[in-house]
Amino acid sequence: MWGGSHYSTFDGTSYSFRGNCTYVLMREIHARLGNLSLYLDNQYCAASAAAASCPRALGIRYKSMEIVLTVTTVHGKEEGLILFDQIRVSSGFSKGGVLVSVMGAAMRVDIPALGVSVTFDGHVFQSRLPYSLFHNNTEGQCGTCTNSQRDDCRSRDGTTAASCKDMAKTWLVPDSRKDSCWAPTGTPPTASPTAPTSGAPTPSQCPPQPLCDLMLSRVFAECHDLVPPGPFFNTCISDGCQGHPEVPCQSLEAYAALCRARGVCSDWRGAAGGLCGEWAWPWAPRALGVSEGPVR
Repeated sequence: MWGGSHYSTFDGTSYSFRGNCTYVLMREIHARLGNLSLYLDNQYCAASAAAASCPRALGIRYKSMEIVLTVTTVHGKEEGLILFDQIRVSSGFSKGGVLVSVMGAAMRVDIPALGVSVTFDGHVFQSRLPYSLFHNNTEGQCGTCTNSQRDDCRSRDGTTAASCKDMAKTWLVPDSRKDSCWAPTGTPPTASPTAPTSGAPTPSQCPPQPLCDLMLSRVFAECHDLVPPGPFFNTCISDGCQGHPEVPCQSLEAYAALCRARGVCSDWRGAAGGLCGEWAWPWAPRALGVSEGPVR
């Protein structure tokens, strides 16, 4: 997830969805591995009561433990905040086979026994799951882990939604304390599953931005055949046109993360001429919501 509303599933389907509630990103269909689940709370106010607005938070539930990753502002700068069973912990803390790390606003949770890692900086969420353990056993907004895009838009009731945007709505976690966050009254229409396409970028009425153009340039040339840049380029352009200057950098980071997952690294920050800063994920995450397994 990046840019506040853009998602790439475990099997590579890209879609956009914007919500103000809490949603299931991923959970086990059958609780075989500690009943692992990931949640995204788009308005987490528990740790920022005095803030003008509430940040997002990523929740991880494993066995009887709950870990919350969110950000707080200190002297005008965002910093990572990790709550382990509602208690704030520092980088290097471990308990019950779970290890947490923090560097600036970047946070990471590892479950070594499962080969699972999750990273979050308040804006970009990335996860890694081993295909050997999780294949055919995930559902949520991050889709299925089947090495096929045909069933990515799996709704809460197990049917395939007409689109992943429709599917995303069904993964609402009802919360009576939040406006418009009640349980959905119905389910979206279903359709025969079709493989989503992710071909070349489509023309846009907005003029291309130099940062977005980097995705189509020789900077990422080695990655183009491995990860089609179309969905990331299109969201980069559309978000830039809507007045979100920070999103092009997030789109570039998300695309670069998928390229790194396939063994292709590039100096895109250098090519950006400092417009995206010099910061990068300290742990070089392998993928954006992608499971490790057979190559599609």
